[in-house]
Amino acid sequence: MGEYTDEAKVEDELQTEIGSGTNPSRSAVRRWITQAEAEIDERTLYQYTATDEVISVGTRPQDYMTFGRTWWPDPYNPRSGGLLPFIYRDVAYPSHLPIVSVSSLYVNSGVPGSEATWTQLYEFDTEDQTSSWTLDYIGVSGGRLGSGIRFYRNFPMTGSTRIKMTYLYGYNFSNSILEEYATKKVALQVLRAKAASEDMSIDLSTGVWGALYAQLVNRVEDLDDLFKGRERLIRRTHVPIAIL
Repeated sequence: MGEYTDEAKVEDELQTEIGSGTNPSRSAVRRWITQAEAEIDERTLYQYTATDEVISVGTRPQDYMTFGRTWWPDPYNPRSGGLLPFIYRDVAYPSHLPIVSVSSLYVNSGVPGSEATWTQLYEFDTEDQTSSWTLDYIGVSGGRLGSGIRFYRNFPMTGSTRIKMTYLYGYNFSNSILEEYATKKVALQVLRAKAASEDMSIDLSTGVWGALYAQLVNRVEDLDDLFKGRERLIRRTHVPIAIL
């Protein structure tokens, strides 16, 4: 997980010293730093690596032949009997979304229950037989399947332990922006603790720390709005609607 700020950065932000005998104490500030960084990672605001994640491939729905082409039922429009084109059948999604990039992908062609037989496949860039997949946005009429791995050759077999991939995922904000967010968020907690130690009824917005406090509050809110905006946009366009 990421390390975005530290005690020294918080001290620089506030131009004040934090130590074992200060209020708040060093242990409290370190705990707040851990909490702020955990929030960033829980929201996957940076980019993270999933290494050799194993994915199962479910049984495909019954195929339909219409005008010489293969189709299968549209999960977003079952009552109308809507059918999806065959090109949407062979799509895989890892457990972490959104996907930033894929560094390796293998398929297992072994018999179910036996030891896996992994064969590496490569993203499409040539017409050779190993270029078998692409990271693609899959959209359908009336819904979306988001960004996933689309196979167009060497399709994986159904069953458990069929795909193994290493990939980057997350909302991919820069480390410098996340550092600023974590540092300023912890600095706010330090100011609130200082105010509480002096007078539980103190109004930080009008006290000696007033101007800095207001600046920190506004900037933290602005950054949080920035994060939420990208989260909403990407969920709306690149995360399967069935997962939301």
